[in-house]
Amino acid sequence: MTNQNTDSDTKTSKPYDALFKQMMTDLFSELQIPIKTEQEVSRKPRTIDIVVTCMPFDIEKANRETPFDFFAKNNIIAFKSLTDPLTIWEYLKITARTRFYIAENKLSTEDTIICAVCSSEPRKVLHQSQNVVEFTMKNPWHYISNEKIPFHVVIIRELEIEYK
Repeated sequence: MTNQNTDSDTKTSKPYDALFKQMMTDLFSELQIPIKTEQEVSRKPRTIDIVVTCMPFDIEKANRETPFDFFAKNNIIAFKSLTDPLTIWEYLKITARTRFYIAENKLSTEDTIICAVCSSEPRKVLHQSQNVVEFTMKNPWHYISNEKIPFHVVIIRELEIEYK
């Protein structure tokens, strides 16, 4: 078994990725917080789904008006769907790409968070990967790692719907 995505895997997850990226772009544009999608992290085509860079007043606004009440100055966000779930291998890729992005852009690790927005609970990563990473449940929809660069897992299905 390989850990590489096939073309069919990529094509299957693309509609969900595009929808997620559009929703995130709309959300943060409405809050007037800069957002980038498909952020390249190396000369080879390696991308980060979303990078949200916040000024101090943006952090307060995002923390108050979005489910991301843990935002920092530099926020790396990955979307993981049923067809492209968060596995331990995906976790390692996301953290590696984030560290590369931090190094390339000379960012502070103290001002950076990583977040995987998951369509369903990644049980194996959250509960059976202690030899790689440990997560603590903050509430049923939000887990956080015990690492220097916090890795947050947000589970969409567990979010409460709020109408504004």
